[in-house]
Amino acid sequence: MLDLYALCAPDDGGAAARFAPLDPCVIRTALALLTRIVALPRAAIDLAPPRLSVAFPKGKMPDAARAVLGAQMPRYHAWRRIPLDARMLATRRPVDDDPCDGLRRVARLTPGANAADTIGVAARYFPGDPLD
Repeated sequence: MLDLYALCAPDDGGAAARFAPLDPCVIRTALALLTRIVALPRAAIDLAPPRLSVAFPKGKMPDAARAVLGAQMPRYHAWRRIPLDARMLATRRPVDDDPCDGLRRVARLTPGANAADTIGVAARYFPGDPLD
């Protein structure tokens, strides 16, 4: 997570373009919350894809996250989306343990994409032939 934090430095003029539509300050805030949730410094957090999505499943909020974010699932989902979106934008690689979630993430993050374009959009991010 340290590399992701460094990529969205406030003095980096390209950070805003690299992470559009996310704001680099929002990414850094979400990563700061992650350090509170896991009780580790950024340098010690090793949640490479898809470990982050497995450690923080979409259907059940871990107790450690509940202690920091409160019991509201919409708040948890909003927070969870930010580091996963940022990681996908930074690496251009899948970050979700569920391929369908990955397709939805690509479609949501691609400007002008709609449901009919999802497979074509995903083909730019995921290796292999989308028709296989």
